[in-house]
This record gives sequence, structure tokens and C-alpha cells, in this order.
Amino acid sequence: MKDLLTFLSRYSRVLLYGAWFYALSSLLGDSGHETFLRPEFGWLLGLGVLTLLGFAIAEMGRLSRSKRPSLPGAMRWLVLAAPLVYLPIASDVVLDTSAFKKRWTGFEQSGATDGPALVDRAAAAVSDGLRSATLADLWRNARAYNGQRVRVDGMITRVPELTGEIGPDAGLLYRFMMTCCVADAIPVAVLLTGSIPKEWPDDTWVRADGTLALEEHNGRATIHLRIDRIVRIEPPKRPYLY
Repeated sequence: MKDLLTFLSRYSRVLLYGAWFYALSSLLGDSGHETFLRPEFGWLLGLGVLTLLGFAIAEMGRLSRSKRPSLPGAMRWLVLAAPLVYLPIASDVVLDTSAFKKRWTGFEQSGATDGPALVDRAAAAVSDGLRSATLADLWRNARAYNGQRVRVDGMITRVPELTGEIGPDAGLLYRFMMTCCVADAIPVAVLLTGSIPKEWPDDTWVRADGTLALEEHNGRATIHLRIDRIVRIEPPKRPYLY
């Protein structure tokens, strides 16, 4: 037991830095960081990888020195090692309906009534009279798409308050938009009405074609997409909008 404690006290930091170096390098290698961080911020992880490499090299130069095991040292090691255990679990987690209901503040946060109606040039034409847009486009500048037929991807969710007010076919089409990372991601959504198969559970990824309209429900400006066609799709590699 004493030999094990001596070994851990001597090599624990090198092993910890090495584990973090491997974890961050793997995230960068397969773009796994994009599940929780904006792609252009990957350089921050790259900087972290280089820093950890420097720490590991510096610590290896001190391996010959004897170190006595200590409780504070063990606690610091555990605090730094704990996220490594959580990382494989969190790597495939995507914000869903549960997070949506906690973070959504309603349609009032959108660009439904404020600002000039500037058409997003990135909204490419799909077919005659149908434009491809993201929920971020609609959220930022909904007035520019008022009355237009649009195609948009997102996840569906049912909100009891909406179905009670508007009807059983009402739902929301939503995604999360991040400024920096998942921690600051906010939901953007449009009201969805039409034929949505009841067997599709919340968080099903869909592609909806329909006509966008700005309306008022109980005095609230609402972005409403009336469905012409809706199909299930595979979740995108990058589930978040920017």
C-alpha cells in the first residue's frame, strides 16, 4: 500500500496531464468539441493542449524528487480528474426539450417586430417560391420572411399551453443558438401547425416546408409556420446554430 501511494504521489500529475492532453487532442482530432463549443473557438482547446504538454514536460523533469503523499494533493488531483470521467458521457449529449422548457422565454425575444426587414442573402432558393432558411434567420429577422414559403430544419416539441390555446396540431420547431458554448445557448423557435404525426416524439429532427406568418396570440408577437410538408431527417453533425 505504501509503495502504491508513493508511486501515485510521484507520477499522478504526469498521468493527469497526459490524460487531459489525450482527451483534448482527441476532441480536436475528430471535431468533437463542436458538440459544445463554436467551431472557430477550437484554437482555445489547441492552446490548452500545448499548455498541458508544457506542464507534463515540466513535471517529468521533477520525477526524481521524492514526494510525500498528502490529502490536499489528492483532493486537487480528484477535482481535476473528475471532468475526465464525465467527458465521455457528455460528448454525445445534445440540449433537448428539457433544456428548451427551462431556457425558452417566448417569441418576444425574436426579431418579429423590431428592426428593418432585411432579407438574409444566405437563404438560398430551394425551388419555385420556397426559400431555405435556418431558425436563427427567422428568429433574427422574422419580418423579412413574413408571407414567404420557407424550408427549415429543427426539432419538434409539444407545449400543452399551445395545444390548449391553438389546437391539437400545434407544436414548436426549435433549435439552440450559441454565442460561445452550450452553457450560453438559447432556444429559438417558431410555432408549428399542420399535420405532425402524433407518433413522432419530442426532439424528433424534421424538415418543414410551409408559409411563415407573423401573428399575435394573447397580445404576443408569434412567428407561425403553417406546414405544407414535413419529413423526418437525421440529426445534423452540428446541432447548434451560431
